[in-house]
Amino acid sequence: GFLRWIIASSSLHGHAGESFERLADLGDGPSQYNLGAMYLRGEGVPKDRATAVGWMLAAKENGYGAVAQAKLDAARAELPAEDRARVQAMLDRYGRKAVEARALPPDEGAWLACDVSAPGISFVPQANVGFSDYDGFVALSFVVGIDGLAHDPEVIISVPKGEFDYAALISHMNGRYVPATRDGKPVEMRTTMRLQIVHEVGGRLWNVGTFGRLQEAAAQEVPGAQYVVGVAGTLDASLGIDRDDASRMVLKAAQGGIPEAQYWVAREFDAGAVCRDAARHATWLEHAAAAGHPRAQVLFARSLLATGDGAAVERARALVRAAAGSDDRYALKHAIALALDPRLAPFDAGVLRDAASRLPPPRLRVDPLEDEVIAAAHAAGGRWSEAAAEETRALERATKYAWNTSAIAERLAAYRAQRTWTGDLVSVPPRDTPPSASGGREATICKGECKPRAPDEKRTKLGTRLPK
Repeated sequence: GFLRWIIASSSLHGHAGESFERLADLGDGPSQYNLGAMYLRGEGVPKDRATAVGWMLAAKENGYGAVAQAKLDAARAELPAEDRARVQAMLDRYGRKAVEARALPPDEGAWLACDVSAPGISFVPQANVGFSDYDGFVALSFVVGIDGLAHDPEVIISVPKGEFDYAALISHMNGRYVPATRDGKPVEMRTTMRLQIVHEVGGRLWNVGTFGRLQEAAAQEVPGAQYVVGVAGTLDASLGIDRDDASRMVLKAAQGGIPEAQYWVAREFDAGAVCRDAARHATWLEHAAAAGHPRAQVLFARSLLATGDGAAVERARALVRAAAGSDDRYALKHAIALALDPRLAPFDAGVLRDAASRLPPPRLRVDPLEDEVIAAAHAAGGRWSEAAAEETRALERATKYAWNTSAIAERLAAYRAQRTWTGDLVSVPPRDTPPSASGGREATICKGECKPRAPDEKRTKLGTRLPK
């Protein structure tokens, strides 16, 4: 009957190191079903038929149809009244309506909606990508200030990994942007753009090599591939992937336990102080942090600090320490910056020093904040000359980007006077006057084919676009 059918048809689903409970909380039907099978068998948990039925009914509501509804309804009807009440409580927590209220986009793909016009491009200098023999794609996120300048860049996806990151970062940090607006006034807002490199004239990135294989894997519902292809599809209409379908692909990967996808979904529910679906943003960020995603750890730590609760502060300290032990460039700079928050004082100077040592050398840095956090780590250890040297690099780099450098100059003066500095390193004050339109550089935004930069330039397609 029912019991023999379940045991015969159940197979464990998921990814190494992931918790079924964590994924089940996000509405992942296969994980909910597998939990039900485990409780039915008593496999690693106490046997509990009511809990088994509850998980399997939740899985059914969330689109996983391994068990016929009639069988589930019959099993539920056989339970005592108190067990049927437990089943209902589980559905109230993990069923479709509950997951929609807690985690899913309000209408399955709309994501974050607010009354703000998104940032736009004034110009982005054409990226210098060298002469590699393969194609590439970089999804890049950064904040556009009210002065139209970029800061806090973050590489979201890089294929091949790391190959074109520097080109994407340096190009966009030297760009000029149209700020987001609310009620006709400029507001600071995070945005996501892409850099795509295709060698062949008329070539399509996803028809060749790694990209074609990723698309095939995504079609087979491999979560990691769904994440990459889904994010690319949301940013590049030329791929021919419906934007809502692409968003659902990323969401499926996130529910299936890919921490990077969970982090992306969290970011999709947050555009800083301008737009935020706070509850859904926090849900995904916490899950990504629990899965060990270092960027999620530092951002979740920042949100915990905002509560002012003592236990939350200690939890934030642990998360910052974990992120500081990673090799993730974005997480490292934010972990060091967050460690300087007075609410976390005193923070282990040795941890800061070790974290700073894993950031790139000066010639490979693009973000002045990387120079600044290394300077701060030196200052925390009393190495004032090293701190001043790194802060000087930050000042020079920020000046090239036309930033308001008053805060950087203030920190440089403190280090030269052998004074520690604590506070918010991440915020960049806007300029009092508009920056130059192009900084003297020629702007190229490709909307088809880009003209080569030199007679021997091999690239025929190269450019940056805002998502549509």
